[in-house]
Amino acid sequence: MKKLKILFINDYGYQLGGVEISILNQVLGLKKRRHTVKIFTSDNNPSDKPLFSNYTFKGYNEKSPLRWFNRVFYISSYLKLKQVLREYEPDIIHLHNIFYQVSPTVLLAVRNTPTVFTLHSYELICPTGVIIKQDGSRCVTEVKHDLRCTGSVKGYIYEKIKQEIHRLLFKKVTMYIAPSESIKKDFTNQRIISSPIKVIYNGIELSKYEPILNFNRILYVGRLSKEKGVEVLLKATNKIKEVIPNIRVDIVGDGPETEHLKSLCKSLDLQNTVFFSGKIENNDVIDYYKNCTFLVVPSICPESFSLTGVEALSIGRPVIGSNLGAIPEWLIDKKCGYLFTPESVSNLVEKSLVLLKNKPVLLRMSKFGYKYSRKFSTDINTNNIEGLYFELTNKTL
Repeated sequence: MKKLKILFINDYGYQLGGVEISILNQVLGLKKRRHTVKIFTSDNNPSDKPLFSNYTFKGYNEKSPLRWFNRVFYISSYLKLKQVLREYEPDIIHLHNIFYQVSPTVLLAVRNTPTVFTLHSYELICPTGVIIKQDGSRCVTEVKHDLRCTGSVKGYIYEKIKQEIHRLLFKKVTMYIAPSESIKKDFTNQRIISSPIKVIYNGIELSKYEPILNFNRILYVGRLSKEKGVEVLLKATNKIKEVIPNIRVDIVGDGPETEHLKSLCKSLDLQNTVFFSGKIENNDVIDYYKNCTFLVVPSICPESFSLTGVEALSIGRPVIGSNLGAIPEWLIDKKCGYLFTPESVSNLVEKSLVLLKNKPVLLRMSKFGYKYSRKFSTDINTNNIEGLYFELTNKTL
């Protein structure tokens, strides 16, 4: 079987979130099959650890006034990619997140190489990227640009121009990968892109089953930003505490809402109930999964997949997640956890108390979720991606 030279392109070469974890899982799976994989990213690096990328370009300050221009056309990434393509000559280019450093105009550097783009988020059809408007309201029925998306007439005009430029550039993409049927449907309905979309679920490194040892610990893992709905979890915790006084909630992650959420905990008198661990290495998150009773994914906006939920299932932890976006595709309601009404504090409290007060139900869901999570393995993900790569290269070679 032919071995491929693959180039991954992403904004960042450090572990910012689930996208980078997905990239590293895919790289590991492809390298095990003796494919050559190189990664192209910006050189931005706020951590003290080396970047995982092989090629870098000079990144820019995302608070600079020039960021508005750079997000449409960034000369540094474009010139560097032209050089990399000449030197490396990949068989496949695989784009991931490219809206904040790389810029979609790198597609101008691509000539005849088959190009795949994974739809990790909604940036291509939504100015905020998370289906939530600047005024805090979310798009409930459809994604539709209006002034609330950007907060100003100037911002609205800029986003419309940028969207039209991106629409033209993305015609160079050969195939799109959607991590879920949900995000495929959203993009199909918008008619922004013309190339085919193939659903390939993200893969994880499967864990061994770990028996539940603590029966009063709720866990959240992820970014602390408005769309993640952590505020809903904290308000629910306040109600759960009235029934189970020794309840504990661990919050793993950081983000722009951190101080607001800590302040909310203080106002709700949850300082001895809710514990913020900050951002930790992905390898260390496993200990939090082991020590929790179940995980909560309280998102108020659609998730393209949600790796943390499947990771929790893979170790034998049920999940309570919002009935929104891709979450119902991996969380089978009443089998490996519960779906709850997005933003409904009372519904989250109700579902949480069932698991906290009913050990047989908890343990049954724990075992079912563990078995069900096997369908989201890195091996299956690699099979699907590798098959797509061969299909595209056979068409063009």
